[in-house]
Amino acid sequence: MNPADVKTMLQTNTFLGALPEDVFEDVHRRGRFNRYAKGDTLFLRGDEGGSMMLIVSGTVKVSNTNVDGREAILNFLGAGDVIGEITVLDGLERTATAVTLEAAETFVIARRDLMPALDANPAALKEIVEILCAKLRVTSALVEDSLNEMPGRTARGLLRLANQHGKKTKDGILINLPVSQRDLGAYFGLSRENTSRQLGVLRNKGVIRMDGTAILVRDPGALEDAAEEGSA
Repeated sequence: MNPADVKTMLQTNTFLGALPEDVFEDVHRRGRFNRYAKGDTLFLRGDEGGSMMLIVSGTVKVSNTNVDGREAILNFLGAGDVIGEITVLDGLERTATAVTLEAAETFVIARRDLMPALDANPAALKEIVEILCAKLRVTSALVEDSLNEMPGRTARGLLRLANQHGKKTKDGILINLPVSQRDLGAYFGLSRENTSRQLGVLRNKGVIRMDGTAILVRDPGALEDAAEEGSA
């Protein structure tokens, strides 16, 4: 991606846009690009923090491992999303693991370069707090969904993906992520087999259509009804 486009992405998609122009320019100048192949690890839970990353291209899954050793996927992130705001604020270890699902590029900003700018500009600091609050709400929703029956988990998970990654088309909302049914299951809190079964039910009802890893939500209203009916 053109460096100028990355600069625009930082200003429009992140809290850095609230910084004065000269301060933003200084922070941007100190950043660096990193490139990753499919399956590369950006960082592991427990790693030293100290930086945040803007995803410039590609898709990244953010996950943790349950006490029984099963992977629990917290989020899928794509171009324009930011990861690592917590460690920017507290300087402590990473709270999750991030792995690429396809070739990806990130723009990294170190805590030491960012915190002086945030300390001097409370408006930007307020924005980052609001972003973290929104992410906490999503995490709370994931915990709540784990109490639902399988149809509810599937429907609510698809709604989250549609809201975050979906693109409106004449036929519905297209969720086009390079995500396997195993990873979808880890996101829904289901096995791969049960994920396939639940998606099949929605497909047979005409709520969704599937083409490889792409999922088209043909009837968002019906999906919302399924989410409500399947709630605990």
